[in-house]
Amino acid sequence: MATELPAIISIAVTAGTAAAGVVVFMYKTWFKARIDHASQRTLAEFKHHLDSLGEAARFDYQRQITDFNRYAEKRHECYAELWKLLRTAQGRIVELAETADQEFSYYDHTDVERLLLKTEIPSGKRSEIQEVWKSDRGLGIQMLNQVLASAALHEADRAYRIASNCFVENELYLSDPVNEAVRNCLLRLDTLLVLFSDPRHVTPAKASYEQHRATEAVQELRGVMREDLSIGTSAINSPNPSTAMLPLSAALNARTR
Repeated sequence: MATELPAIISIAVTAGTAAAGVVVFMYKTWFKARIDHASQRTLAEFKHHLDSLGEAARFDYQRQITDFNRYAEKRHECYAELWKLLRTAQGRIVELAETADQEFSYYDHTDVERLLLKTEIPSGKRSEIQEVWKSDRGLGIQMLNQVLASAALHEADRAYRIASNCFVENELYLSDPVNEAVRNCLLRLDTLLVLFSDPRHVTPAKASYEQHRATEAVQELRGVMREDLSIGTSAINSPNPSTAMLPLSAALNARTR
């Protein structure tokens, strides 16, 4: 169309005044067509650009949703496993107080054999206790209490270390409040483990006080975990429009404020 303008001007010069109106009309028609063409091309380019941005935004949002779902699923798994291991450790540690100087005077040789088979005591030690039991029941009871207390302490320490390792391995998936609550819980259980490693030297008041503190720490952890998991669930099922397109970390922070 740009090459048509000199031709139009040439016609105007040749035709004179009589054809001026026609020339002006042709010029206006040409100019309008050119503007319309340019506008349509610009609009099409703008629409294509918007479509590209929208597609990129949708892809990024879907990626965030997928990442969040995986993160939330892993977090749920970690919380459930960590809670189970901590409760197991707590139970094993509290049981230590029950293994001190148990009364076995009413046990016969068969009862002792059955009891020892339920433990992880080496067979050589089991045989030694059974032989002593036949000749000196008092000494046999003393030896039995010692090996049972040692086995219980080993199991309690093992349960505590498994829970502690689980916490370290999955710390990445824990929120700050849960992280702090788990640390406090492990601290209280460790104190209880050291205290009950020889429960014969522990006063009832001290044992009751430390057990109460450990129970409080565990219950606090349960509350924080429940709150944390409920936030994660609501973030998936009912996303807040104001945080829907934020990065995952920003969205989570916005929800916890």
